[in-house]
Amino acid sequence: VTGGAAYGGVGGGVDIITGASANRHSGDLSLATAGAGRSGVSGAISVSTGEATYGDAGNVFISSGSSADGRSGSVVVSAGRAQRAVGGDVLVSAGSSVDKSGGKLSFMSGHSEAASSGAVEIASAKAGSDGSSGSVAISSGSAESGLSGAVDIVTGASPYGSSGNVNIA
Repeated sequence: VTGGAAYGGVGGGVDIITGASANRHSGDLSLATAGAGRSGVSGAISVSTGEATYGDAGNVFISSGSSADGRSGSVVVSAGRAQRAVGGDVLVSAGSSVDKSGGKLSFMSGHSEAASSGAVEIASAKAGSDGSSGSVAISSGSAESGLSGAVDIVTGASPYGSSGNVNIA
C-alpha cells in the first residue's frame, strides 16, 4: 500500500483505520509477521519515516487514545519471551548527530491538573531460583575533550507542601 508520489507538492498519505462503533468497541488493528519455520527467524517489522535532505525528517508517534470517563489506553513496549535462550532486549535511544548535539531522551510520567502525577519506576525484575537479579546502571557518557555529563537525582519543589525525599538504601 503506497501513497502517490509528487514532484512539486506533497506526496499522498496512507490511512489504515479500523471500523468505528456507535455503542461498542472499535475494531482492533493487528500488525504482525508470520511465524518462522523450524530453523528460521520470524520476519521483522520496521516503522520509520523517510529521510530529508534540507528539512527535518518526519516524527514517529505511538500513542493510545484519550478517554473522557475511563482510563486512557496503555502503551506497552516489550521484547519477546525466550524458552532456552536469553530474552530479547529493548533499546530506546535518541538520535545521533555528526556536527550538533545528539537528541535528548526523556522519561516522564503523566501530568494531572487536579491529582497526583504518575510515578516513574526503573527497576530490574526479580530473579529466578538460581539466578541474580539484574543490575541498574545510571551513568553519563564519557567525553573526549569536554566535560562529561552530570548525574542529578533531585526531587521536585512544592510551593505549599513538602518536597519529596531522596532515599538511597
